[in-house]
Amino acid sequence: MRIIGTTKFPEAWQDTIDTVSAAGLLDRLRALNLAYFVHCHNKGIVVDRKHVVVCSTNWSSDSIHRAREAGVIVESTEIAGYYADVFEFDWDEGIPASQTKQVIMEIHPADTH
Repeated sequence: MRIIGTTKFPEAWQDTIDTVSAAGLLDRLRALNLAYFVHCHNKGIVVDRKHVVVCSTNWSSDSIHRAREAGVIVESTEIAGYYADVFEFDWDEGIPASQTKQVIMEIHPADTH
């Protein structure tokens, strides 16, 4: 499992770090490289380059119960492969979670302690 998030919203990023750390997966977390994107609202899961879930659903109960966001599961090596390639690019260009404090200081100097 690998997870990519964004440092654009420092409080949310810290929540992500805390959650992922609690699961023992901090080494599996990277931040989007803000040189390419500021934020990515799309969420997805790629499984073995054969299946992909594509959605805008936030990982919260409010998103599902109050906003009625939804996603779709696609079984297609071609489509899953496309999203896997995009993920690999973002992962390779991403910033390891352990190095994101400097990024946050650069974009949100008043938000850091």
